[in-house]
Amino acid sequence: MQRVLVVGASSGGGEVVSGIARSKDANVRVVGVLDRDRGKVGSFVHGVPVLGTHVDAGSVFVQHEVTECVLAIAEVDANTLDLYVRLANQHGVTLKIIPSAERIANSIPLYRQARAINMSELIGRKSKPLDLARVQAWIAGRQVLVTGAAGSIGSELTRQLARADASLLGVDINENELHMLSVELDGECASAPRFYVGDIVDEVFFRALIEEYRPQVVFHAAANKHVPLLESQPRRALVNNVLGTLRAATLTANMGGEHFVLISTDKAVAPANVMGASKRFAEKVVRQVARENSGLRCSIVRFGNVLGSAGSVYPIFKSTFEKEQKVRVTSRVATRYFMSIPEAASLVLGAATLPGKCSTYILEMGEPVSVGTLAERFLLANGIPLELVGRHIDEIGLRPGEKLHEELFYEDERSRLEEHLGGAVMSVSDDESDFYGVQEIHDDLVELARGSITSNELFKKYVPEYKV
Repeated sequence: MQRVLVVGASSGGGEVVSGIARSKDANVRVVGVLDRDRGKVGSFVHGVPVLGTHVDAGSVFVQHEVTECVLAIAEVDANTLDLYVRLANQHGVTLKIIPSAERIANSIPLYRQARAINMSELIGRKSKPLDLARVQAWIAGRQVLVTGAAGSIGSELTRQLARADASLLGVDINENELHMLSVELDGECASAPRFYVGDIVDEVFFRALIEEYRPQVVFHAAANKHVPLLESQPRRALVNNVLGTLRAATLTANMGGEHFVLISTDKAVAPANVMGASKRFAEKVVRQVARENSGLRCSIVRFGNVLGSAGSVYPIFKSTFEKEQKVRVTSRVATRYFMSIPEAASLVLGAATLPGKCSTYILEMGEPVSVGTLAERFLLANGIPLELVGRHIDEIGLRPGEKLHEELFYEDERSRLEEHLGGAVMSVSDDESDFYGVQEIHDDLVELARGSITSNELFKKYVPEYKV
């Protein structure tokens, strides 16, 4: 028999308790409820006693022979989640959580929707949902282009824009993933998205596309992003991440586009690697394009690591664990900022609706999490006993170009930060500092593509904050 402990004596917990009772499943019994409010101890939830608070969980697990624990709390903070992950692991209890309010399916009993803890919950981050109506009002009647539409962020932007009924174009060099996205979204929105396989650096292809559809809004997510790979391919990083961005932004402006949104990264702050330096260069390029084109608004959206994106830490942890190999971390004490793919895309859209000629928007990433802590929580959640967790982690050392700690903004930006969307987004206005003209940048990048000048020369000229 499943002996279930429900955590949360409010509406969510009550619905889980009553749902199990209504199911009349003889193999499932609720043995009690826990709540953070000591004043509720001794009361009853649909006839089930409130046995204690969070601090009593360990003893309740033992005394009532709990086999399953369901977290039915609206927002579980990192410390509470960590407590239950560790206790469940210690006592061999299956730990589940109910979905967030916006993801609950009304047609299915809440208890049946309880699921395993996912990685975004393990980082203890409280996401801030965006009002879709705000995006719909802003995007209505506009032609929208997403570059890198098959990537992790690009595909989620495409999904959310499709739900907002945007007239949508998607471009990516990855034919297979683009095809799968088109199949997924077929029939999901009023106006079917149009998808094109192509390279943004291919000027003939990209110019023809922009000339045909003349998008008013462009979300530029196409980029090379993997730090270790790009350390040995700086030319590729500059051609794709910078020249591609320059062409996309200038073509948007030349064809009457209204708004260009660049997806950037925290690695562009005080860059220590080729990828970060190329994205910092791209940020500068977008600001310069905005200066030289009065009719074009530009937004630069900067954020940290995205859980679940291709090549990110969670899929790697999961893959190695399933192969019964040790979970590899670069450094246990290295810290990173994390958020989920849907939240990142949602906040990008929210930032794009904000006014301003050219601002850098920094998503509120919460507190950084150490990679070692993340690995420990992952292993505990997957049933590795606490005393054995250390043996399942392989510390391999920082790879070329990797920082021990990431940053979200420069020190000179700190004094100009402003909060938006309930604190979910911060902005820093353009400092109007001198920069090279668009034509000079373009000419230098073309010469780089031809092999006439080196990557190091370009970095020294345009991104002096990156020490080549």
